[in-house]
Parts: sequence; structure tokens; C-alpha cells
Amino acid sequence: MLNKRNLVVILITLTVISITNAQLNEGQLRKIDSLVASWNIPDAPGGVAGIMKQGELLYVKSFGFASVDYDIPNNVNTLFNIGSI
Repeated sequence: MLNKRNLVVILITLTVISITNAQLNEGQLRKIDSLVASWNIPDAPGGVAGIMKQGELLYVKSFGFASVDYDIPNNVNTLFNIGSI
């Protein structure tokens, strides 16, 4: 069953697939921003969303917290662990 987060990932993927040129237009940026905004939940961990095409970064935005305990927000340069021990 799809949860809200998986659905958003699918929608962003579909948006990326629909991009036909090397830049995003204002309408595409608004759609992506609205999807990312739905992840920006107070007092919750977050992440960074990015879209690249042919090696060019077209979109990047951070949301949520890198550390909820210390109120440290994510930014586009936040390093994320990709596994746990």
C-alpha cells in the first residue's frame, strides 16, 4: 500500500520525467515546491529534494530538521547517513 511519502516520491519522479528542456519553468517549480512543502512538517526530520538532468542541477530544496533534538534545520549541504549500525 502506498503511503503519503511514497506517493509524493512517485509524483516528483513523474514530474522529472515530464521535463523536456534543461530548465524548469515557473509552473513546474511551483508544482515541485508544493510537493516538497508537504514534507515540511514541524518537529519532524526532513531531507533534501533535488532534480538533475544530464548532469545539471535543475532544482534543490531542503525541508525539515537535520536534528529534531537540537533544532538544526536541513540545508542543501546537509550530509545524510545512508545506513545505520
